[in-house]
Amino acid sequence: MKLLVWNIKFFTKSRVTPQTSLDDDLNKRKLLNLNDGQRAMSALTYIFTTVQQADPDIFVVLEPRASAGDPGTLAEATSGGPSGLIYLLTYFKLLDQNWWLVPPQRINEPRVEPDDPEKKGVKYTECVGVYWRSDRLTFTGPWANTAQGIRPATAFPAIAYGAPWNGCVPINTTAAGRCLYFKDNQGSRIGFPDQHSRIPFCTTFTEIGGGQRSLALYSVHCDTYKGGEAAYALTKLPFEQGKNIYLIAGDFNIDVSAPTTGQSTYLGELGQSFGNLYPGPAQKVFGKLDQYPPTLVYSHKYAQVDKYTKNETLDFGMLNCVNTPVPQPTCFVVDRVAGAPQDFSSAMLNPLGDFLRQNNPLDLATFRSRDNYAKIGTPAKLKSSPAILTDGTSDHLPILLTV
Repeated sequence: MKLLVWNIKFFTKSRVTPQTSLDDDLNKRKLLNLNDGQRAMSALTYIFTTVQQADPDIFVVLEPRASAGDPGTLAEATSGGPSGLIYLLTYFKLLDQNWWLVPPQRINEPRVEPDDPEKKGVKYTECVGVYWRSDRLTFTGPWANTAQGIRPATAFPAIAYGAPWNGCVPINTTAAGRCLYFKDNQGSRIGFPDQHSRIPFCTTFTEIGGGQRSLALYSVHCDTYKGGEAAYALTKLPFEQGKNIYLIAGDFNIDVSAPTTGQSTYLGELGQSFGNLYPGPAQKVFGKLDQYPPTLVYSHKYAQVDKYTKNETLDFGMLNCVNTPVPQPTCFVVDRVAGAPQDFSSAMLNPLGDFLRQNNPLDLATFRSRDNYAKIGTPAKLKSSPAILTDGTSDHLPILLTV
């Protein structure tokens, strides 16, 4: 099985669709609308072609924003993140009609954006977008959609989804993912690490061909600056029983290339039962742990031709196989600036080599332009929301895993 996992920063539909300016000046409004259309198309093309070239069985989008609500409830389809996920699905179906989207659930209690520039105090939640190919995998849950909400498949009669989620899954689908909002043996809620932290989202699948292996996928987006504590909470997960492959993957917010810290210790505890699936190949760096390929990028405003990635590796996987060895599991960072791994083309209008050549290299402004790095690097911050005339897709690069 092949999985593409990507933290697309603050993902909403506005990332991939033009936002209309209401400026009173007609000429200025036309210019803003034209430019924002170019911005949205750049981001959409970057995401679409990355999925196209990866050709995964599963594509996971981390950090879609949703409206406020309880963890484990279906995200509101009209809110920014879920509506953006549905919009992307229409494009993936142009690649293949077998692409579908697991109806997303809220994975945290409502929180207020800490660096809200306008101080509006609007609360939001996050969800996880999990797309899959139905000609390669069968989506099995682990829970079910019921009249009482998302519940264990054996506890309540399962029902088909209503609109618009019924258009995101094969006909008569009742399977549902599970936001792991649970309590320990003493009845206390386990946080990741706090009560408002993002909770892992579990989805299960079975291969249609080959060995017909079963997969329990735990998509994680650990809280910033608290990745170690969240990793410790992962050791207490109620893992689904009877699966061949258990994979925890996503943005752990633990830098596995950093010097040994308490956070790495937590990962080591998790690694007693799970094997590390870090991006490779690693390089030995004096005074540090193994240096793995970075998964973070600089804002296009600060990116340099020879230094556009941050020396941090936060995105990776933890793998546990039961009675079904995976001979050569892999994890690679998809870098579409350089066009790596080799199966991926560069998303840059001008190849990176044009900026690095000794004779007549292209200038830095061209490197940072919308046709080049600006479609890839993290979106610029503006006080307006949605942001007009900003560029960028994410501060994370996607990772491609095979198990």
